[in-house]
Amino acid sequence: MSMDLRKLLYHQICDEFENNYHEIEGNLSKYVKLLSKINERGDWSVTLSVQGEDVEDSSLISLELLEKAGVLNGRIKYTERNVYKIFTLTDEGKKLIEKIKTKE
Repeated sequence: MSMDLRKLLYHQICDEFENNYHEIEGNLSKYVKLLSKINERGDWSVTLSVQGEDVEDSSLISLELLEKAGVLNGRIKYTERNVYKIFTLTDEGKKLIEKIKTKE
């Protein structure tokens, strides 16, 4: 029984990996544009909540993926009514942007 469960869980992980792999390949230019914009502006702010209501921002998934990759730092900022996540480039992210610029 545990072997069957293990197989099911491994299969799920493989499916998720394949989906994420294709998403990354398909959106690579989008990730480069986001990094370039953050480099130009200094930071990037995404609204998470406005007066207690969650806000869906499609760029948040991409930004958090870049954060997991270690090229962005994200920190939460609270105001009286709203919640934001502010992303900045890490040193690794700055090096990556320089490499991207030199190859263009």
